[in-house]
Amino acid sequence: MLKSTLVSILLTAFILLTACAGGPNQSNTAVNTPGNDVTQTESQRPLNGNSVVKEQDITETDLEDVSNFDSGMFIDLKSYEDQLTEENVSALTALEKNLVALVEHNNTDYNAGFVNEKLVDAMKYYYGEQFQYRFTAIESIEPNPMNGNLHITVTGQRLDTNTQTIEDVKMMYALGQNDQGDWVVYTID
Repeated sequence: MLKSTLVSILLTAFILLTACAGGPNQSNTAVNTPGNDVTQTESQRPLNGNSVVKEQDITETDLEDVSNFDSGMFIDLKSYEDQLTEENVSALTALEKNLVALVEHNNTDYNAGFVNEKLVDAMKYYYGEQFQYRFTAIESIEPNPMNGNLHITVTGQRLDTNTQTIEDVKMMYALGQNDQGDWVVYTID
């Protein structure tokens, strides 16, 4: 009797968990945007002057067609300032410079944003002439209480022109202040 009751309870729990989890085509991904909206819905002007793209316009069909790939920085970083303390707002400027440098293939600006030359060499993978980036959202902004750095996760897509493939990217930036008090990139993961 105890065995059959236990099996019934476990079966019921399994059914409930399966039903609550959703199907395989249902997305459980949320974007941490100002005001805790699930996704960004407004058009945003890219900082590199390319055409305006709405996040909801970026569909899987568009991702498969490399000829329609529109690189750019489509994140309104000013809208995230309220999530940071006043002394940490400058971190967004350092992030913006690095993202725009990737989009515009500006090697000088890209390299200048890192804490040291050793890190520049380690992060060369992200900067490549074959890559075109489209940054569309900030997934999270998290302070690191151990060292005062900020971990900012940026999402978007990257076109590899060598292989003619587009992939979703999620890049976590660890930003911190150097000895001069300037915000710089400590790593990208």
